[in-house]
Amino acid sequence: MRHLRPVIILALLCSLMATENHSALVSDARLRASMQDEGLIRLHVIASDDSPEMQAVKLRVRDAVLNCTENGFADCVDSEQALKKAQDSILQIEAEARSEARSAGFDGTVKAEIGVFSFPDRVYGETSVPSGEYAALRITLGDGGGRNWWCVLYPSLCALGQEETAALSSGEVVFESAVWRFLYSLFAPEKLI
Repeated sequence: MRHLRPVIILALLCSLMATENHSALVSDARLRASMQDEGLIRLHVIASDDSPEMQAVKLRVRDAVLNCTENGFADCVDSEQALKKAQDSILQIEAEARSEARSAGFDGTVKAEIGVFSFPDRVYGETSVPSGEYAALRITLGDGGGRNWWCVLYPSLCALGQEETAALSSGEVVFESAVWRFLYSLFAPEKLI
């Protein structure tokens, strides 16, 4: 029986990896269908510089814009309708972004615009969005010379979990592996004794 243990573990690992790949493929398939049938609208917030203070302002503006647009797209049936709503409310969105920037101590320009912009690849949990040209609501703080933040505004993939928010604010990136956690649980030092 002891000699079967490595074979069983290998079979479990293969099964685990196949399950993870399947769920990622299903999510990607849904998103690809959405991109082809409905299109995507992205949110892009660009800071004026890379200082910690300006990065904090950028994240506060991001949160204000997400709160402002959160319910606005819920009843949209496609990206054209969502884009029309964004265009119709661009002045309100810009006013919200400016108000939040001012309350955070930033007195530079705050510009909201809708256009088509280039974006790199992005992964949202198990869903990946390829690089390319996307319609976007862009908020630029000052001259926009700093780091930026982006997400898919419609259909919404902008929800941030507490872990991602903490990692963004701390600047720390943590990579985890489900396979490693599984193997560690099998062979943890306390289990070997």
